[in-house]
Formats: sequence, structure tokens, C-alpha cells
Amino acid sequence: MQKTHFRLIAIVFLAVIIISGCATAPKMPESIIAGNYDYTKRYLTWLIQKEMKRNQVVGLSIAIVDDQKVVWAQGFGYSDKEKKTPATPETVYRIGSISKLFTDMAVMKLVEAGKVDIDRPLKVFLPQFSIRSRFPDSGPITPRNIMTHHSGLPSSIAKGMSTGEPPATLLDRLKEEYTAYPTNYVLAYSNTGLALLGLMIEQVSDTGFSEYADQNILSPIGMRQSSFKRTPVVEELLSKGYRNGKEMEQVPLRDVSAGSMYSNVNDLCQFMQMVFAGGNVGGRQILQRQTIEKMLRPQNQDAVLESPNLIGLGWFLQKSRFSGDIGEVLVASHGGGTPLFRTSLAIIPQKKLGVVILTNSTEGRKMGKVRREALKSALEAKIGKTIERRKEKVLPPDEVATEVLLENFVGRYATLTTLGSVERKGPKLNATLDNYKFRLVPSSDGKFGVARKFLGIFPMKKIGSLELPKIQASRIDIDDRQLLSIRYDNRIWFYAEKIEPAPIPSSWQNMLGRYQIVNPDPHGTPQDITLTNEKDLLVLKYRNLLWHNGEAKNYLVPRSASEALTLGVGRSCGETMRMIAIDGRTGLSIWGYRMKKIN
Repeated sequence: MQKTHFRLIAIVFLAVIIISGCATAPKMPESIIAGNYDYTKRYLTWLIQKEMKRNQVVGLSIAIVDDQKVVWAQGFGYSDKEKKTPATPETVYRIGSISKLFTDMAVMKLVEAGKVDIDRPLKVFLPQFSIRSRFPDSGPITPRNIMTHHSGLPSSIAKGMSTGEPPATLLDRLKEEYTAYPTNYVLAYSNTGLALLGLMIEQVSDTGFSEYADQNILSPIGMRQSSFKRTPVVEELLSKGYRNGKEMEQVPLRDVSAGSMYSNVNDLCQFMQMVFAGGNVGGRQILQRQTIEKMLRPQNQDAVLESPNLIGLGWFLQKSRFSGDIGEVLVASHGGGTPLFRTSLAIIPQKKLGVVILTNSTEGRKMGKVRREALKSALEAKIGKTIERRKEKVLPPDEVATEVLLENFVGRYATLTTLGSVERKGPKLNATLDNYKFRLVPSSDGKFGVARKFLGIFPMKKIGSLELPKIQASRIDIDDRQLLSIRYDNRIWFYAEKIEPAPIPSSWQNMLGRYQIVNPDPHGTPQDITLTNEKDLLVLKYRNLLWHNGEAKNYLVPRSASEALTLGVGRSCGETMRMIAIDGRTGLSIWGYRMKKIN
């Protein structure tokens, strides 16, 4: 049996070697001429075609901008597979949350006009806005902390999101909801916040949001084939959307200003060129240079939970260190994800270099290697040198320091969707996260690396696309919370919260069972809902066929006899599920949905 087992492993390894040998990347030239992108185009063409085939991505468009010049724009695969219509640089995609950059620019346009102050309460500019809070000492929700995702607002109000209902209906739904955090506590991504900014823009400008964005941002930049609406031009060029290689229906989005813009790589190149020109397009100043620079400047240094994940006004910022004389560069980026489209846009402002990649498939989320390699290869072509990411220095173990730390790490931990534990075995810490087991390796700076062995014998460097040496864990104590900060590539990946579960109160024990939503939407309504008890934690399980093929689950902890909070810290965490009356019986409400018990 053991010989057979190892024979199978050997066959698998041999197959991997043979397959990898059949797909060889184009050979890099011995020297790179600065400004010559020929090799970048060849290499990325090979990589894109390989990754699209491997991940079942139907169509993709890419473009690279070097200051005011588009050095490459090309489509791959199909925008309409059935008709064999090729994807091109003109193909229009839903760009998802890249839309937020344009909403934020529209806000800053009003700031320049003296009509909005981003540090005043949102309610000053949108009086209809209200939401409950359990944080009496919290500061006000402002346009600034919304743009930096530090407002404490819920991530999304799912009820009504995937419908054509007017964006203003969100205001009524929020009145019964709670904020998840005090302001400026933690970076917690919020579609809700950007939807509110769109409503604020309408209120202040007395113009529909889409019209305001078109008249003041898109048209002046020259983005003629882009819009927050499905205009005739958009319809003519719009790609179909796919999942598992099959065409799927594209559903509308209520929160237009948060993620409903349509664009193509040609137009997004003009946007990047505008940024590199300090807001100027053909002699016309779209936004002042100081405004563009402010949007690219880190805003969250004073957040309660300090984080290496920097954010500007809309832009996500990362300091990347490269070998040689390149040193440290700031990468500004934003991604986008709708049920059928996955997109990314990244720029290096100091080098005036940018890359945009748009895909028409759910599986576009698996194209991370293409995104990383595209910007790296473009930078090499721009400067005429090969570069490598500088590895973070890993400090050696310090037995004195680790002895103090070991016991502090031991315990049970939870995120929104996973449970884990850290146990001590002599001088070692063993961690479990879902079905994965790791060893935590301490270093003298108080952080822990991650180690894992295949079959308990062979050291592993990767799990899927994750590189284990890039993972670090450290302890953070804040207020009355004990957190594990999990970093990947020196960016916060997620927080896991130490939990001391207590028996679930009888009021919540009585709510365990199966549920059905009584205010469903045409699309995206959770199905097969159950509330269960798992190790003294509430678990809400459900299926959402718009976003998930399988089952999803959220862990919650009771806060009172009638309210429970989603576990973890960050996006979608700290949100409230509460008991409500439905037809004379006690039901539940979460994300704007009302659920009645059916057994």
C-alpha cells in the first residue's frame, strides 16, 4: 500500500514536470532597451493565453500606458463566445469597483467647487442619511472616511442590491441597520459608503449621478465609450458575461456609484494619462494637480488598528521594494468584481506607468499572476533593467522572546468564515485553520512565520498560489480584543479574533433551525439558510448562486438576547443580525433581508 502511494506521488510529480516543460515562456533578451516593450508584449501574450486556458477565462483585454503613450492594447479570447466575436481594446466590460475611483473624483470636483467639505459630516450634504450606532464616542461619518473605507458602515446591504430599484431606496434600508465600527477604527471595505457618496453628489449638484459623472469627469477626459449607464454606445460594445465558460445573465446593480460603470481599456488608458498629467487633458484641467496628488497620498495613518495596508482617497496604496537602484516605489491600484466580470487597474505614479486588465468571466479572479507580472514586466521595459521584488528580512528565532510570546498565542480564533486554533506543544506552536495544519515559527521581532509539510515529511513552500514564506502572524491587543494579524507579502490579509465562547443564550438556542427569506429579490437572494450551533458559536449557512457555487457560512456571537454580531475584524465583520417580528412570530434580519423560521 505504501509503495503504491509513493508511486502515485512520483507519477504526479513527473506529469507536472512534463506539462510544465511543454509550455515555456519566451526567452528574455540579454539586455533590455529602456522604452522597448517588445519582450513585455511577447511574454504577457504567452502568459495570458496560458492562464486564460487554465482558468476558463473567455475574454480579456489589456493595456499598458507609459506616461502619455499607450504602448500596448490588445484583446484575447471572445467578447461573445457563441458568435466568435473577439475581445478587443474597444470591448466594453463592467469594471466593478474601479468605478469607485470615478465616484471619488466626482466628489473631489465638488470639493474644488466649494460645495463639499470631505471632513464635515455626510449628513450635512445628505440630510436623509441616518443609521444606528452602538459607539457613542465615535466621530461622524464623513466623505473622507467613506472614501478611505474607515467609516464603519456595513460592507453592503444585500437586499435590493442586485435589482434595478432606485439607489435612493438604500437610505430607507439603512435606517434600521447598525454601523459595524466606530469611524477611523479599521479599514473595512464598504460598498454602502460609496453608494451614499453617489446620492450625496446628486443632492449637492442637483443632477443625476450618472449625468454628473459623464458631464464633469468621463466626457472631459475623453472617455466616450464609458458610462455608469447602459447607453447605446455601451450596448454596442458590451461583452457577454461568463461563469465556468457558460454565458450568464448580467443583473443590474442598485448601488450604481459603488460599482456599475462600463468602460474599456482604451478609455481607461485616457484616465491613467490624465492622472500622470496632473489632472490635465489637452490643456483642460479636469481636477487640480493638488487634488490628484492628495488622492494618491496615504490617509489612514491615524486609524486605531494601524496597518501596512495604506489607502488614499479611493486608491489602494502599496510600497513595493525592488532590487538595485529602483528602491521603493508606490503602487496605486483598484480592483473590481461583479458576479461575471473581474478587473484591475494599477499605476506607479512616480514612473508614470500603468496597466489595466479587464475580464468577462467569474474566473478572472484567478488571473492574479497576470496582474502581478504585467506591472513588473512593464516596469522592466520602462527602465531597461530586470528587477526582482526585494524579500523581507526574516529575523532568526529568539528563544527568550518566544517563551514570553508562546502562551499569548494559544487559544481559539475566528474570522467571519473560518475557525482556527493555536496549541502549544513544548516549544512549538501548532495552528489549525479549517482543514489546514501549520507550524508557527517564531522570530525575534515577535512575529511568527508559517511552515507546513507535505505528508508530514516534505517542507512546502506553496499552497496553491500562496507562498508560505510570505505569511506572517503577530498579536495585537486593542481595547478588549485580542487579535492575530495575518499578513501576506507584508500586507494585512485578515485579522483573526481570539474567542472565549460561552454557552449560547436560550433566546438564540430557540432560533436555531432552517429559514426562508420573506422579502426576496429576483436575483441574489440567499437560499437554503440554516442557523446552527458550532462549538458555542452561531453559524449562518446559506447559498447565493449569484456569487457562490457552493455553501457560504458566517460565524456570529450573541451580543444580547436579541442581537448577534458577525465575527472577525474588517470587511463584513461586526455587522448585526437581530430578531424581529414576522407575522406574529420571531424571525431574523440581516443585510436587509427578513427571514422566517420554517421548522
